[in-house]
Amino acid sequence: MARGKRFKAPKVSTVIGQGTTVTGDVGFAGGLHLDGTIKGKVTGEAETRSTLTVSEQGTVEGDVRV
Repeated sequence: MARGKRFKAPKVSTVIGQGTTVTGDVGFAGGLHLDGTIKGKVTGEAETRSTLTVSEQGTVEGDVRV
């Protein structure tokens, strides 16, 4: 039985901590971990392996394209 390639998430290079609010659009490459709030669009850089991780405390008030 053939196995498919497993997705390996990139290392988290950016953390938005609990109690932090970012107002405006956020663009990133690599890994973004969100414990705070983003009020705006969240976009992973095109044609890269971008990963967004949102914890139970994290929120996004806007469009997400990762």
